[in-house]
Amino acid sequence: MKIALLTTDNREQQKRYDLEMPFFGTAPTALLAGMALLPEEVEVHVISCSKRKMNAPAKLAPNIFFYQHRSSSRLGEVRLCWLCHGSKKADTRD
Repeated sequence: MKIALLTTDNREQQKRYDLEMPFFGTAPTALLAGMALLPEEVEVHVISCSKRKMNAPAKLAPNIFFYQHRSSSRLGEVRLCWLCHGSKKADTRD
């Protein structure tokens, strides 16, 4: 079984780009802790989006894979990952 979890990496929210490992809110953290106890036949794929390049380890646990998409900052492009904030204006702040 493969499970996909779309969530925010709190390093982005707190502008802690210096940290090596991603961290999440309490609910996703608890969910991932429980999923880490599942057998390796159950794959969990955590997908996150960031405005800056950060360290993105391939795995958070033996059965938990981590992917981080860096949204584009080219002028005139909409940052697709940030549309949920209600802004259709390109955010070019880095």
